[in-house]
Amino acid sequence: MEGFKHLKKKDTEYEVKQYIALQHIIGIAWVCISILLIENNQKLNRDLDDLEREAGCILDRYNSFVD
Repeated sequence: MEGFKHLKKKDTEYEVKQYIALQHIIGIAWVCISILLIENNQKLNRDLDDLEREAGCILDRYNSFVD
């Protein structure tokens, strides 16, 4: 059994070696990005509020122009 690189001997038994799966890497990256977004949430909310106010001003000007 020495020729099998995915098996490791443990006493009288063999165990299959564990490897990090691509799904684990993607999941960890997803969590890190989520934490980063949550941390920057205040700035994001402020920017979205500014954009919403600007859109409201433009919509008001358009409505007054159309009327």
